[in-house]
Amino acid sequence: MHNKADMCVTSLKLNSERARDIDFSLPFLDTGISIIVKIRSGVLSPTAFLEPFEYSTWVIILFVCIHVAAISIFLFEWVSPYSFNMQKYPPPEHKFSLFRSYWLVWATLFSASVSTDVPKSTVSRLMALVWAAFGLTFLAVYTANLAAFMITRVQYYDLSGIHDPMLNFPHDQKPPFRFGTVDGGNTHETMKRNWHKMHEYVKHNKYFRMNISAGIEAVKNEELDAFIYDAVVLDYWAGKDANCALMTVGKWASMTGYGIGFPKNSPHTSLVNHYMLQYQQKGDLERLQNFWLTGACTPDSHSQTQSAPLGIENFLSAFVLLAGGIIVSVIVLGFEHIYCMHLRKPLQKIDPNGWCGIISMAMGKSLTFTEAVDRVQEWRSRTQSLASTNSPQLKRRRSANLRPTEEPFNQDLNPPRRSPRFLQVETNL
Repeated sequence: MHNKADMCVTSLKLNSERARDIDFSLPFLDTGISIIVKIRSGVLSPTAFLEPFEYSTWVIILFVCIHVAAISIFLFEWVSPYSFNMQKYPPPEHKFSLFRSYWLVWATLFSASVSTDVPKSTVSRLMALVWAAFGLTFLAVYTANLAAFMITRVQYYDLSGIHDPMLNFPHDQKPPFRFGTVDGGNTHETMKRNWHKMHEYVKHNKYFRMNISAGIEAVKNEELDAFIYDAVVLDYWAGKDANCALMTVGKWASMTGYGIGFPKNSPHTSLVNHYMLQYQQKGDLERLQNFWLTGACTPDSHSQTQSAPLGIENFLSAFVLLAGGIIVSVIVLGFEHIYCMHLRKPLQKIDPNGWCGIISMAMGKSLTFTEAVDRVQEWRSRTQSLASTNSPQLKRRRSANLRPTEEPFNQDLNPPRRSPRFLQVETNL
């Protein structure tokens, strides 16, 4: 501007304000405004075990297929003349009910190594085999998809560009999205002139940084979620980052280029433009850009090529499933206590013949075999009496009352015989 130098060669962007004071050569490098964000290690969702299938598929499997299969197996077993024959009790030595049918269906679905009671009729066994084939297919597809969903993936803010809603409406995010730029730079002037709302947000929250280095450190330390600046410079910083933890995202905005500055009406402008065109035609400028501006970190290097150990936060879905199973078990235990204490006697009056046994054999026995409770009480009382007779104090009293000569010897030869009635009761229990 003051004719103290013939040219200025630096990262000088072409814009209308500068063109009023100096002349520019042809652009030797294209650039624009871009966004840089931090790459974060991915964390699996607590519901990752449900992601292999859509929620509608889970609803169909859990609330339609399982119930249809279990009820079909039991109905075939109840109607078949080789089993219940539409009666209240199954044949001797055959244990089956509606709840046992559900247990068979669940165990077959997940290939659980547990003991199950199989149906007796041919049609019920055929239905069980069909369900086993369904369970095998389901488990194979679920396991194959689960392995893909359990891979940790890198996470970053995938902004579409300067017009992304996260930048234009940052307060709609929870927490608000934080972004900034260099104070007083060309990007700042462009933001002030074209994107007033973004400029006011950055200015109000004091997200400006003094230079590009401070902005990059703010993104790496998560003081800012994104940093807006010159695209070529941000690509350079992302490529040379030691941990490859940075990435430029979105489309470039306000496309322009870098040029060499000359004083007004300089004789060197036409000569430099002539050589600049030759370098562009030969591809020299592109080779120089790839050699000097491309770093070691490329977008392909962010893809995960090997498995990483899963932390506790990545395995949270299994603990959620375990906790859910414990909670459901506690609820079922509460229902058992409520049934035994409050519902069993009213149900005896409603169902005196024990038809509930076809739903649950344990429920049917609790309604029809009331003497089982009396046997348990008798067993407890006799156990307590037996424990009291074997106490040390009672043994010392007995030893003091024994005769010193023949009675102990005779007692060993002819021990007192226990009541056969007591042995019989113990065996029946």
